[in-house]
Amino acid sequence: MKKRIFWGIFITAFLVQLITVVLILPVVDSDFRAAMLPKLLDEMLGSLLLVSALALLLAALSAHFQTKRIMRPINEIDPERPFVMPAYEELNSLLTKLNNQQQKIADQMHQLQSKQEEFLDITDNMSEAMVILGKDKRVLSANYRAKELFGSSVLNGKSYIELCREACFVQAATAAYEGRESECSLQKYGRSYAVSFTPVQSSGGTACVFFARDITEKANAEKLRREFSANVSHELKTPLTSIMGYAELIKAGIAKPEDIPQFGGKIHKEAERLLALIEDIIHLSMLDEGDIKAEFHPVELYGLAESVIEELQPKAVSRGISLRLGGESQTVLGIRGLLHEMLFNLCDNAIAYNRPDGSVIVNIGNHAGKAFVSVIDTGIGIEPQEQSRVFERFYRVDKSRSRETGGTGLGLSIVKHTALLHGAEINLESKPNEGTKIIILFPIQEKSDS
Repeated sequence: MKKRIFWGIFITAFLVQLITVVLILPVVDSDFRAAMLPKLLDEMLGSLLLVSALALLLAALSAHFQTKRIMRPINEIDPERPFVMPAYEELNSLLTKLNNQQQKIADQMHQLQSKQEEFLDITDNMSEAMVILGKDKRVLSANYRAKELFGSSVLNGKSYIELCREACFVQAATAAYEGRESECSLQKYGRSYAVSFTPVQSSGGTACVFFARDITEKANAEKLRREFSANVSHELKTPLTSIMGYAELIKAGIAKPEDIPQFGGKIHKEAERLLALIEDIIHLSMLDEGDIKAEFHPVELYGLAESVIEELQPKAVSRGISLRLGGESQTVLGIRGLLHEMLFNLCDNAIAYNRPDGSVIVNIGNHAGKAFVSVIDTGIGIEPQEQSRVFERFYRVDKSRSRETGGTGLGLSIVKHTALLHGAEINLESKPNEGTKIIILFPIQEKSDS
């Protein structure tokens, strides 16, 4: 622009001089013009050059200042708000287009931001950890679960090797970048994760995305299932072996006639134990699956405890155990049959694992608005390291005594599942050789409007 203004001014000055000469020449006499024109032009050459030089200088200065004056308002236009300081009317159409384009860009940016926020909200609320790796094998995006898993609030820009250096993880990621879907397992912070990699092919190369799913509960459940299957097989095999042994002796005629009633009694005892074990397994499976059809009804705990004590009194007397009930009437919502079995198992265990001339005290009461049942014995107690395991299936504190008493090893596991079904809390306090106290604390019952 500056050059155009400069040449415009200079050419204008030159044309003015030329026009002046052209206008003067016609009025001069022809003879004079013929005689004097060469001399006149020769004398005027210096002046013309001087005037031309001045015209060049003035043109340059004028071009510089005119350019700045013209361009200043244009340079001061705010692209985001082009009409705040309008420059010239001639620019209105350009400013209108600029304004429309700016509005369109702002709308597109708003849509992109909204979609990004929506994407982040969705991924951050996923139960799985999700990480997107770019073609350079570095993190493009990671959700909240991924940041928790890899112990960092900022993962973007890190390579997958920086996330985890375990061989199986690196191999699975490498396979994904080679175009193959892959999986691996991780152990982090005492929990198990299944990680699946999926390659993403594009014209620019291969990227990938991987998900890490917490399978701790599933892995523990599978472990418990395997242990349960192994324990069930062992527990069923023991009485069946005894039954088959005694039956073979009788069948082969090896047993003396006077021993047959004794063998028959042992077969009957083992059969009863086998039946009790099967019933407990079926019952526990029903509790596990939630396959309990009965509805909850008000159950009076004190009266329930009285019936349990009445059933177990002969067993307690035969072992020299004092079995007593204390407390007051309390009512909870539940399934009477299950609550009866729960209390029966607690009292039966307290008798079986007690010492001669010991005692079992059952209390029914209320604490902080919650009904509770407590069973206190003076038995062998439980070691601290075993207290967290006594509610596991087939776990026995004293295996030899459990065999003698005919226990199935499922009593306390049934107690635990029954308490969970009723929303109750179990607390255990025990000291070796001093006794055990188990408290079942039922949830507060909301009063119905009368």
